[in-house]
Amino acid sequence: MGFLSVVTVLVLAPPILYILNSLLTSDPEPVLGIYSQRGRWFGLKYWLFYFMMRLRKRRGAAGRPGMKASEAGYGVKLYDNVQDMDKAQPLPPAYFFPKAVDAVYFNGSNKDGVYVVTAIARRQNQLANVLTYLVLPDVGVLQLPDHPGTTLEDCHPDKHSIAGLTIESVQAMKEWKISYKGKLRLVDAKKKNWTEGELLDVSMEFRWTALTTYFDFDTDLDASLMADTIAREKWSRQFFEELKRSHQTHHEQFGKLQGTIEVEGHNKREVTLVGMRDHSYGNYRDWSELHRYAIHMLHLEDGTCIHAGKICYPRRLSCLTTGYVMRPGDYKATLTHSTFDMVTTGEKEWAIPDKYKFSFICGKERFDCEVEVQTAPVFYMGKNREAKLFEGFVHVVVNGKKGWGIAEYCYHNRDVDTDSS
Repeated sequence: MGFLSVVTVLVLAPPILYILNSLLTSDPEPVLGIYSQRGRWFGLKYWLFYFMMRLRKRRGAAGRPGMKASEAGYGVKLYDNVQDMDKAQPLPPAYFFPKAVDAVYFNGSNKDGVYVVTAIARRQNQLANVLTYLVLPDVGVLQLPDHPGTTLEDCHPDKHSIAGLTIESVQAMKEWKISYKGKLRLVDAKKKNWTEGELLDVSMEFRWTALTTYFDFDTDLDASLMADTIAREKWSRQFFEELKRSHQTHHEQFGKLQGTIEVEGHNKREVTLVGMRDHSYGNYRDWSELHRYAIHMLHLEDGTCIHAGKICYPRRLSCLTTGYVMRPGDYKATLTHSTFDMVTTGEKEWAIPDKYKFSFICGKERFDCEVEVQTAPVFYMGKNREAKLFEGFVHVVVNGKKGWGIAEYCYHNRDVDTDSS
């Protein structure tokens, strides 16, 4: 056999063997019928999507004028400037996009055990999903009177403002204002009674200022993780159309919350908290289609800020891993690997565990994380409560350093199976 023949065999043999092996094997069944596994053609699909996403990142780091929301993501920004990214987004016509959303979320915590969580997700017809929790060690857990329900009426048509709660951007990616004045319900967290308790007058005023740069999920997610996620799923024209239709633009950032809290019967206090805020928007959000997710939003005593998440969106993104580590200033490293396993963490109990451990890698650093949940109020999302969520107020130890934050667990509400808003 001549030299050229040997080279030809060496070049052609691997792809031929790969094709034959793929044709002669079958795809493994999803774990629990939900979590897709790597099957035949995985390698080919992985590299096709990986190079496509890298190409989109190179060509589309900034969105072009007039870009549609469904065209963004997977390496391409929707907006070219931060002012457009951070402002309240106009919802598209309700007739064509009944499930559009424009949502902002803030959390903050400190070593003294104070936690604040608040969010407004604007929906069509001036409805909104609204969330507010306040945890004070000497008072207890306070929440909006409508919780565990979150759907409220009469949201401002152009702003994140409803029922005494207002969240507004002052300077894009740098400063926000949050205010609440109204009733909060003091619930019995030890008995996990989230529906009863005394209503107290509460006033909160916060100024949020950025500590880190922002993480844009349209462009900053690791290409190899996204390729692994997409390559596990069965490809079809409908699959990619659904990915495009359901895409939401989303960015996150860590900052400092400084302000005052006044609770009926207690002295007014000044607090300083650190936490994460996000802003997400798109033409489609349907809580009934999620199987579950687990998102960790943490800050450590040395200033390290962490997002580590897993999301299961069956038949689209059933094994999506997300995350990053940021530190004050411009430091940002994308998560590339996580040992957090949804099949063995909370899947059987259908609740947030009290204690658990997992590890992840960002850049060249490995992080070993121990989580201890202090309390976890329950709330529901969707017009008909299609999703059941646990807002876990947690203490963590990461690589020996103490930290605090939120572990938010979401599950499809098995008691409901109807269309959501």
